[in-house]
Amino acid sequence: MEPEKIIEILKDRLESEALDAFEICFIGEDRLSVEARNGEVESFSQVKHAGVAVRALKDHKMGWGSSTDLSSGAVERLVSCVVADVNEASPSEESVIPKPPKTKKTGPEDSIPEKKGRPFGEIPESQKIAVALKLEKEAKAADTRIARVRQPLYEESVRRVAISNSYGVHRNASRGIVSCEVRAVAEANGVSESGWDFSFTPRFEDLDVEGTARRAALRSVSLLGAAPLPTGRYDIVLEPRPAAQFLRLIAPSFFADNVQRSKSAIAQKKGKAVYSKLITIMDDGLLPDGFASFPFDDEGVPRRRTTLVKEGFITNWLYDSQRAAREGKISTGNSSRSSIHKPASINVSNCFIKEGDADKLLQVAGKGFLVTDVMGLHTANPVTGDFSLGAEGFCIEAGGKGRPVRGVIVAGNIHELLGRVAAVGRDLKFTANYGAPSLLIMEVQVSGAG
Repeated sequence: MEPEKIIEILKDRLESEALDAFEICFIGEDRLSVEARNGEVESFSQVKHAGVAVRALKDHKMGWGSSTDLSSGAVERLVSCVVADVNEASPSEESVIPKPPKTKKTGPEDSIPEKKGRPFGEIPESQKIAVALKLEKEAKAADTRIARVRQPLYEESVRRVAISNSYGVHRNASRGIVSCEVRAVAEANGVSESGWDFSFTPRFEDLDVEGTARRAALRSVSLLGAAPLPTGRYDIVLEPRPAAQFLRLIAPSFFADNVQRSKSAIAQKKGKAVYSKLITIMDDGLLPDGFASFPFDDEGVPRRRTTLVKEGFITNWLYDSQRAAREGKISTGNSSRSSIHKPASINVSNCFIKEGDADKLLQVAGKGFLVTDVMGLHTANPVTGDFSLGAEGFCIEAGGKGRPVRGVIVAGNIHELLGRVAAVGRDLKFTANYGAPSLLIMEVQVSGAG
């Protein structure tokens, strides 16, 4: 059944109930993945998911339900369950369904200002298979020391969202992303090291297959012979990928629900200078070519750009409609559904640290530790920002890249570290929906040898 038909059936049924308001959200996703191995297709998978979620409002009480069974009988049962749920719920100031904006803002509110590519469905499967095969081939060819190539993977995803509510919000859009990733393993003198790389784009023809493969291979080769640093405090340069991983760690501190529940280390610091004046952090749901860009969020609220940190000062939080209502504010368009079977919650769209104006950060550092990757991010504390992570990279010697390093632990508090940023590079890069340029951070504790 088409989304429009499902929504119409649900609207007719919900309008017959004594409700103050209701919302219907259809989400469909088509995914395809191809993995190569030894010059052949290891796996080829196509999966289609679709489901509908309903929220109902009555007497300041909210009920909700969802279903991936879109038959007429299942739709009828879904409405009955939602009505029963709302009748049993407790009143709350957060029981809110968003209304349409009072005024139409200027600018690309309902579209993303990016170049369009061919629909993925029009691209032959043979070309998609060729991507996975090329990843493996190019990684092996990059250096004679590449012994193995793991998971040369091509993926594509097309997400369609249709939202309608009784206040007059009606939105329908779809957008796709293709990506490729690969891990190369280099060997020399009985020692092996691995390197991984990843690329994405909304246009199949722009996918950087060869560059992704070569970068993964060269990362693995460059780490051969790596050894720990002596324990101590070092000025470090974070490459864009680990810098983006640190940003991922602190992002929940800016979610309004965490702020309101005192589960954010910066909850009381809005308007204060917390980070280096070189740090500006933004969330942009309409970012051209962004991994998570979409015209509207999962409540139908138009996406937008929100500045969270400006030159070190905390300026804003990310809101959905419920948490915004609690403070008498409007949503920033950051409602997200990780699954049709889970209530919507706050999340980033495309979150990034703004580029700076520093070139050649290794020369600026002079000496120290260049961090190219960190491991164990799941062990960090997202509430306090405390972390103790494995790291690898290179010594910085005489303003250049020295010997490879691994087997060390980098520890501290990410909020404090961002306060000690001394330079920000011009090399902003995204790893999925988090992005950062290179960062020079002073006096970081590194535990290694001795």
